Amino acid sequence: MDDLSEDQKFIMARFSAMIGSVLTLVETAIPEGQQYTSLRRLLNDVMYAARNDFLSQFDESEEKESAPE
Repeated sequence: MDDLSEDQKFIMARFSAMIGSVLTLVETAIPEGQQYTSLRRLLNDVMYAARNDFLSQFDESEEKESAPE
């Protein structure tokens, strides 16, 4: 995690806070049980996949910027 840029760290922190907030809202709205557990897992997977997509853009951007022309 030391090799992450400040922008990447910011995105990770914001996404983690957002995911926590969304999952807290889901927990409040849906009683505990199989539906809650399934929905929580699905949301978690989708939101972390989106975060990883954003973070992967930094790798591609840095490669383009540092590539010789």
